Amino acid sequence: MRFREMRFREMRFRIDTVECYNQSTNTWSSMGRMISARRGAGVTNLNDKIYAVGGYDGTKLLSQCEVYHDNTNSWEPIATLQTCRFALGAASLDKKIYAVGGFDGLSHLSTVEMYDPYSNSWNNVASMSMSRLYLTSFTPHEQKRVAEAERILEEQKRVAEVERILEKQTRVAEAERVLEGQKRVAEAERILEEQKRVAEVERILEKQTKVAEAERVLEEQKRVAEAERILEEQKRVAEVERILEKQTRVAEAERVLEEQKRVAEAERQKRVAEAERILEEQERVAEVERILEKQTRVAEAERVLEEQKRVAEAERILEEQKRVAEVERILEKQTKVAEAERVLEEQKRQKRVAEAERILEEQKRVAEVERILEKQTRVAEAERVLEGQKRVAEAERILEEQKRVAEVERILEKQTKVAEAERVLEEQKRVAEAERILEEQKRVAEVERILEKQTRVAEAERVLEEQKRQKRVAEAERILEEQKRVAEVERILEKQTRVAEAERVLEGQKRVAEAERILEEQKRVAEVERILEKQTKVAEAERVLEEQKRVAEAERILEEQKRVAEVERILEKQTRVAEAERVLEEQKRVAEAERQKRVAEAERILEEQERVAEVERILEKQTRVAEAERVLEEQKRVAEAERILEEQKRVAEVERILEKQTKVAEAERVLEEQKRVAEAELPIKEEQQLNKRPV
Repeated sequence: MRFREMRFREMRFRIDTVECYNQSTNTWSSMGRMISARRGAGVTNLNDKIYAVGGYDGTKLLSQCEVYHDNTNSWEPIATLQTCRFALGAASLDKKIYAVGGFDGLSHLSTVEMYDPYSNSWNNVASMSMSRLYLTSFTPHEQKRVAEAERILEEQKRVAEVERILEKQTRVAEAERVLEGQKRVAEAERILEEQKRVAEVERILEKQTKVAEAERVLEEQKRVAEAERILEEQKRVAEVERILEKQTRVAEAERVLEEQKRVAEAERQKRVAEAERILEEQERVAEVERILEKQTRVAEAERVLEEQKRVAEAERILEEQKRVAEVERILEKQTKVAEAERVLEEQKRQKRVAEAERILEEQKRVAEVERILEKQTRVAEAERVLEGQKRVAEAERILEEQKRVAEVERILEKQTKVAEAERVLEEQKRVAEAERILEEQKRVAEVERILEKQTRVAEAERVLEEQKRQKRVAEAERILEEQKRVAEVERILEKQTRVAEAERVLEGQKRVAEAERILEEQKRVAEVERILEKQTKVAEAERVLEEQKRVAEAERILEEQKRVAEVERILEKQTRVAEAERVLEEQKRVAEAERQKRVAEAERILEEQERVAEVERILEKQTRVAEAERVLEEQKRVAEAERILEEQKRVAEVERILEKQTKVAEAERVLEEQKRVAEAELPIKEEQQLNKRPV
């Protein structure tokens, strides 16, 4: 059946009025009216405000919600529910409001909605296991008040029980006094036993402190010995590396010099052969110039080698200085790490000593409070004895917990030192690897520098060869120009020959001169043929030189390709080295992050343990204070009960006296009445006696 079809008349009644109860005056007063009249709504409070959720207004189910402001005495609408609800339960918890269960007009609900006052919105949360209506909910504050009321009722029951027991024990007060004396004797013995246990605990704590101090000293000595051993090992490793580096550099220099010598020898032989071949064709002046050029290059090469030696020596000195500075930096870093470890260890020890002193001081104050309370109490002696045993057990538990915490701290400290030693060794390995990689890079740079110098030398030789070729080209051009002039001369001569032939035909007399001219011309032709033959040889020599240049160029290209391949190999090696460095750096960052995570986790665990210990101590202190307050309250109630009993005794005594006085008065009244009766009967008796006398 749908909700709107329900025929309950009482469902139509709803109100929008609100009343406030004043406990001090025991009166009710009206407050601001609600925006919507409703019934079956859920009501709760949060942040000193009253919230009305859902309900029924007589015609339909409501999803509207309102909040009451005390400062303005008015209601304000807030966000509506996602589902209309009637006969729901409302409660506040952790600054949120929960609408639980209810009826939506079709079925009973098991869903729950949560309201956030900061975002002014309702959101669905986990549903209940079953549907519910007309729920009653308690906030933590209301639960405290209910618990307080239950505690007061329980306290009243205990007071009534105590009064009943005291009423029963009125007749055996003397026996209780004897028992009280025995209890005080037992309490004194218990206090002495407690003091002995406290002294034993102090002795154990003192022994633990001394043991921890001795362990710290031994650990410090071990760390110092380990650091000295590591430094000695580093020195030996550095010395070996320096010797190996020096030997490597010497071998590398010898190899480079040997290679340069072989190259120079081959180049020299090639140039000598070239010179010899060219000397056969060219003039001795060119030979002298080539020899002078060769001597210049040899001097330049010797100067370059000397410069290379000086640069290598300077680089070796700088490398030695860098390694010395790196070793000093590592030593300084290790010194700072050891100092930081010692400071942290000292701080931890001081913290533990201060914590132990604070616990002992707290125990002394607790013992003093307990002694005062035990002097004041007489009724709950047996309960106090049990409480003392509980406190002793709690103190033993706390000591056991402290031992476990100290063991955990020692284990964590040991793990920290082991991790630090591993990190130092890892750092040393990475430093050695980095030094090796840097040394490799320096050797690669040295090789590249040598190759670059050789390239520059080859380039200079190529420039000189180009200049020579240009000179030879200019010489060939000059020879060609000479040949052109010779051809022009031959053309002119041929023209003259034809003219001379005409003249010879015309003039027979000039034959002798013509014959002489012809012989002269033959001589010039022979000279031209010789020049041409010489030019052919020169061209052949130039072709051979060009072929040799091409061969040399091919060899240079091959050498260049080899150097490029070598450079590519070196670059690939450098890439791999850089990749390895990046991987090492990444591993270092990961290890550092892991170490920081472990340190943070250890610090968090220690902090959590400290907070737990602090909370336990506060709870213990609160328990003891509450116990003291309860004992004082119990004593007050007992004193009040004793006073009431004393008052009742006095009242009973007064009543007894009054009753006795009443009885006495009653007896006196009876006696008085008897006297009056006797006095009244006396005349009658006298008259009777007179009547009995004879006349």
